[in-house]
Amino acid sequence: LSTASSVADAKANLTKITWAHAVNDAEFLTRVLASDVQFIEADISLGYLKDDVNKEREIPIMAHPPATESDISLETFLQRILQFNREANDPSKVKGVKLDFKSIGAFERSIDIIRASYDMTAFDTWINADILPGPVDNTATVPVDPTRFFTAARRLGKATLSIGWTTRWGPDFSEGLYTESQVDAMIDAIRANGIDKVGNAITFPVRGGIVANSVNNMIRLFCALKDTNNVTFTIWSSADDAVSVEKLREFIFTAGLDRTYVDVPDDLHKKLHLDENAFSNTCKKTLQARKYTNRLSLTSEKMGLPDLPGQPEDDSAFTMDENNTVHLEPLSEDESDNESMDANGYAGYQPLNMDELNHPNRRPSLMEDEAESGVGEGESVGLDGANNSINADFLNVDVWNAPRPNELNIELDSSKAAEIVNVMAGIKLPTTAVPEWARGVPEEEWKENLLQRIRQRQQTDVDDGCSTSFTVGSSCPTIPNSSSSSSSAGAGAGGGSSSTRT
Repeated sequence: LSTASSVADAKANLTKITWAHAVNDAEFLTRVLASDVQFIEADISLGYLKDDVNKEREIPIMAHPPATESDISLETFLQRILQFNREANDPSKVKGVKLDFKSIGAFERSIDIIRASYDMTAFDTWINADILPGPVDNTATVPVDPTRFFTAARRLGKATLSIGWTTRWGPDFSEGLYTESQVDAMIDAIRANGIDKVGNAITFPVRGGIVANSVNNMIRLFCALKDTNNVTFTIWSSADDAVSVEKLREFIFTAGLDRTYVDVPDDLHKKLHLDENAFSNTCKKTLQARKYTNRLSLTSEKMGLPDLPGQPEDDSAFTMDENNTVHLEPLSEDESDNESMDANGYAGYQPLNMDELNHPNRRPSLMEDEAESGVGEGESVGLDGANNSINADFLNVDVWNAPRPNELNIELDSSKAAEIVNVMAGIKLPTTAVPEWARGVPEEEWKENLLQRIRQRQQTDVDDGCSTSFTVGSSCPTIPNSSSSSSSAGAGAGGGSSSTRT
């Protein structure tokens, strides 16, 4: 949370933030204010107070459609929470507010009330609406008009915008995702209305059963806006929704616990095992997810998005001791081959010309030396009989604590450096070994591009999951750490759901 109730633990693990839903009556609000709940979610519609028996004054009230009556207005709702927050002696008791608007008319009528009745600079205020049609083939629910929504939202200053898609999902659904076109439409709407320029924090409310199938596009959405807006995700789910727990866990750990709010029913939350004690058991997924996120960002800039790699069922590649130290096990021969070779056998590289392999000064390879000395095909090369596999002590690397190898600590004085430069200056590839595409690129051009890439990689920016570098040690601390989220986000509205949360 970005209010006084914010604590470092909550920022590092947003899944711990607790919610109260549909706080749409006065008595329920009283109970929630007296509780330890950190965030209050409520629905706003146009309607009448119950004591307005003649229905003479239509105003913004706390009600979820189709209800048109309530015992509390939006104005009174906000005034009570504001008074509570200002009088709270314990900062951890301060409540954040997420206002879920069910129509553009209700939102536009509420702007002046929010500005007059609540202190948005001191206490988090989130504005939620489904502004675009979404999965799966959801045409029954009309979304809030995005242009009118953003026009009104700009009058609320830096309020967090919780903007999502209408959805259709339920217990019998398993196929469906937030599509590339739906993600593009969201990015376009944000940019067309200047929200990227004003820099509001944005959370995307995403339905658990659907976002579990949508990792690629959600990461692309994050990467498209991360430099202009503080972007998070809020996972929500109805009680009877079909959800792949394993896939949803993979999404959460790919996005990061510091970028993902989890506002789901208690039974699903428990199945996700997002508590601190479960972090060591999810370290494998975190490592794989971070590697994938970094690779995805680079690849998407060049050639579109790759498919999410399948996660192996065998967990033996990663082990963890009682000190939460990760050990990497060696790949099998088949796995190693599959990892390094593509369908053409060259892992995407163009092979060098082999015409000059018989150069008189060329040194034979180690395998050629062994072949000439009579080593058979089935015998080990360069290893004695007691070491037919790579040293297990080398493979079981303590990822966090391994010291820098002495072989890398090379001291060069000026004379040694000059000697290396002189030797390298005389080394040239034969012209037949230069690929055709490389011959047309001037040396100064590729050298400048190379230096630019090196400078970028030397920058010490915090890893946000979209960079092209990957450091194992920074991806699996006790609480996974990535770019910190300084502003909270609300739960999704799920406007067009086949089953709704109450």
